[in-house]
Amino acid sequence: MAASGEMMQIFVDLLYLTGQRGTEIRLLRWSQVDEETGVIHFKPTKTAKSSGAKVEITITPAIAEVLARAKALVKAKARISPYVIHNLEGSPYTAHGVGTAWERARKRTDIENATLKDLRAKHATDARIAGYSEAEIQDALAHEDSGTTRIYIKQRMARVSKVELSLPKDVKKAK
Repeated sequence: MAASGEMMQIFVDLLYLTGQRGTEIRLLRWSQVDEETGVIHFKPTKTAKSSGAKVEITITPAIAEVLARAKALVKAKARISPYVIHNLEGSPYTAHGVGTAWERARKRTDIENATLKDLRAKHATDARIAGYSEAEIQDALAHEDSGTTRIYIKQRMARVSKVELSLPKDVKKAK
């Protein structure tokens, strides 16, 4: 695994588990992680000048496990940084840096046509499949418009038919 591989795995895992934009995870500070109340506080940069929406993500067991891996990595590598996701010098990754790491990892695994942004849509789609309402997903993604949320919930969801028919009764038996 590349020197940054473990940190990039943590980045990808947090993208998927939280549904937040890459910028929010890339710039996530430990001070935003409130283990006492069990939430991560996000003030999405994309909505800062418009709605000013804030999002609190519950630290689920899966998120707690990823955060524990990040802490263990810091201790193991003697890295100290205010950022959860950081490079070997302790600085936050640039958008270009995580994008390049993603492309290298994607090529190693032969995954085609997948971007980091696709993880946000995957989060929304999987949340919908798990039974969360569009309104709940809209809140989690800090979308002002439900139409935007529906775009994120991909059409790859299998449609479920609720149509139930019986065979028609044969009025005249064929002779």
